[in-house]
Amino acid sequence: MPQMIRRRTRTGWRNEFCVRILIVDDSDFARSQIRALLHEVAPECERSVSAGTDDALAICAQSDPFDLSLLDVYPPRIGGFDLAQLLRIKQDNAIFVCCQDPGRD
Repeated sequence: MPQMIRRRTRTGWRNEFCVRILIVDDSDFARSQIRALLHEVAPECERSVSAGTDDALAICAQSDPFDLSLLDVYPPRIGGFDLAQLLRIKQDNAIFVCCQDPGRD
């Protein structure tokens, strides 16, 4: 569940939801593009980035649950759908699995 935070603006204080998002992709380019897009549309969201599934599982074990997980379909070692099942067991959040590499089926 997103947490409410208070943020100071030019005109005073306002309440915002702070959404926690986990990004897992082995492509540096994909990670940077997703981070940039999220910063543009939701600068207040908290983003954790992982290049691999082992790192993602470690991040999840050491932090509060994420509100959304964006996963690569073909990361090294564990597939994106298998990782989604593991994450679903560990935390109850929305999971979106995507494939950006047009060279893979």
